[in-house]
Amino acid sequence: MADALVRALARPCERSAFLARLLRRARFRGRCRIVSALRCVPFPDEMEAVCGGLRYRLDLRDDVQRSIFFDCYEPRDVTLVDALVRAGGVCLDVGANVGFYTLHFAKRVGPSGRVFAFEPEPRNAERLRANCVLNGFDPIVEVTEAAVADREGSAILHRSDAAHSGWGSLAPHAEEAGAVLVRTTTLDSFLETRGIERVDLLKVDVEGSECELLVGAARSLASRRFRHLFIEFNGVRLLERGKTLEDFLRPLEASGYAPASIHADLISKMRRGAIPPHTIWPNLLFTPRGAGEGDGNGRLASMSGSA
Repeated sequence: MADALVRALARPCERSAFLARLLRRARFRGRCRIVSALRCVPFPDEMEAVCGGLRYRLDLRDDVQRSIFFDCYEPRDVTLVDALVRAGGVCLDVGANVGFYTLHFAKRVGPSGRVFAFEPEPRNAERLRANCVLNGFDPIVEVTEAAVADREGSAILHRSDAAHSGWGSLAPHAEEAGAVLVRTTTLDSFLETRGIERVDLLKVDVEGSECELLVGAARSLASRRFRHLFIEFNGVRLLERGKTLEDFLRPLEASGYAPASIHADLISKMRRGAIPPHTIWPNLLFTPRGAGEGDGNGRLASMSGSA
């Protein structure tokens, strides 16, 4: 669907509550591209809604939360990782935003499991806690209002504006809209302090600070503590910081982690330059080399990416 057509279809949905509700209920190819082109919707900015069977308190001015409302936020990726999470398991959601993956993980692990969510942006962390309470997941989920990096202490979070809740970063960026001092921790310190020896799934979305996070997880990576590692490679932000695909992959490969088959071809194309790494920001799944890819991954080989 051409970009001009997508924008043309999005504009009426911004003005008509009837069309916006119809877009939310409909299922057709290209629907999520129309949702991504929405600049606003004709509903109250603040509202509660059931999305994908989970309850959320949402700010519909924000692009991430609009996508959640329309069931268009990384649908294939969440289906992929859901299949890797088991009842009674332990999951980490680093860069949890308002809780999309956190809530899905909590639903999967159930009362006997645990989810540890990390979110440094105070506005997001407050909404994340509220969304956990709405679903009765607060006994399962522990929210840590901190950034995960390469050291314990504090750092400046370069905030994004209210329309882009997912763009905040520890690194300066072109879309910066203010800054706030936040606490930092490392995965090694957190897991060792808690005595957590095994993590079923580590999900990471830290807007260009992936390399520092991996440095702070060096001991956990070396001991293969993570059964699955689902991490965003933000080529755009890494380029801004003078970092490359190889800087991102080096600590993973050195610790014996390899891309799952579902993403191996994409990484190969990026390494060859067939796909310029600095132009994309995919979520990538890694597993310890030789350990297999876990339950369900083969069935989902055709589900890589987002709709």
